Amino acid sequence: QNHLPVRKQKTAEGHAVRATYLYCAMADIAQKYQDESLFEACENLYNNIVNKRMYITGGIGSSGVMERFTTDYDLPNDTNYSESCASIGLALFCRRMAQITGDSKYIDTMELALMNTVLAGIAMDGKSFFYVNPLEVWPDNCMPATDKNHVKAVRQKWFGCACCPPNVARTLTSIADYAWSEQERTIYSHLFIGGELDRTESCGVKIEVETKYPYDGKVSYRMHTEGSRFTFAVRLPEWCRNESILFNGKEVYTTQKGVSQDFRNAAKEEKGYLYLTMDFKENDILVCDMEMNPKRIYANNNVASDSGMTAIMRGPLVYCAEGVDNDGNVLELSISEGGEIRTGSYEKELLSGIVPIKVQGYRRKTTDALYSDEKPVKEEVTITMIPYYAWGNRGLTQMRVWMPER
Repeated sequence: QNHLPVRKQKTAEGHAVRATYLYCAMADIAQKYQDESLFEACENLYNNIVNKRMYITGGIGSSGVMERFTTDYDLPNDTNYSESCASIGLALFCRRMAQITGDSKYIDTMELALMNTVLAGIAMDGKSFFYVNPLEVWPDNCMPATDKNHVKAVRQKWFGCACCPPNVARTLTSIADYAWSEQERTIYSHLFIGGELDRTESCGVKIEVETKYPYDGKVSYRMHTEGSRFTFAVRLPEWCRNESILFNGKEVYTTQKGVSQDFRNAAKEEKGYLYLTMDFKENDILVCDMEMNPKRIYANNNVASDSGMTAIMRGPLVYCAEGVDNDGNVLELSISEGGEIRTGSYEKELLSGIVPIKVQGYRRKTTDALYSDEKPVKEEVTITMIPYYAWGNRGLTQMRVWMPER
């Protein structure tokens, strides 16, 4: 990253982990010294990453050679690197940019990276790890001395360069620092995670959070206080198209109407947050209800690897198809254009508890010949999809995020 003075850099270059750590330092210094030119460089680099060099999962650094950024829209799915540490670095950078600007767009990116690539970096039992996070895997061709030499079809117990396992563990155990922040007498809820926040020294309040997020869009904040005036800021995630927020049962905000008339003097929407300022009392409850319908995602036409493809997301989670759920072969599958996408029920025993998605699609059967002029047979099937972070926990199997749409 020494090809240009940092203030002149407009594209993310070089080793992805070191790049994001550098950008974190730039953001820290820009904030401390109110350096506008350095902040502008940070914003240019962020925009280049999220608009042209980031995977749908929040993975960055597409090349297995030197673990690096390459060029705009170069985002292959089966040879990509997307090191776990790089997405952690991206989350750290986004957290700093959000602190400087108060803009939730950085938290949207942070959540995407944390809930998909970073979480995929550790197995359900906590005993094995991914260094590399591909979006498509065919176990048979993950061979040494090939361009997929770096891709592993199952998580590894350890690595010679062992940066990712402790980095993932450190990130997960410090998740509260990503979920919450505080400036003066404003408490920010960035991520929706159940538990308790204790801020008695600053605002004299404890906040109890109940939620099944990311599988349910309802989040309840219960205030425990003897009476304290402060501002509570809750994020309005970009992925949600229909949200309502109630305070003690009264409507404060909806996506369609904005802030309700009754709360015009107490609430405002700004930069992707709803700010509510009032004298909070014991057992006051703020409830956010976010619609979480699954949706199709399409890539920019310049991303050659995703041409004619679609991906499925529900809330902040990217979904994938695994062979173990789909008769062993996901490379034969395509998603039906306009077909039904159905959200399943929460399955507590499946992959430590997930909500699978069922998608109408097709299986394309060919002859045994390598090449043939005989047209493939297409049959209708229901494709089962699981959250990307949970893949690879049930043995060797194919996996695919982006699938043809027919």
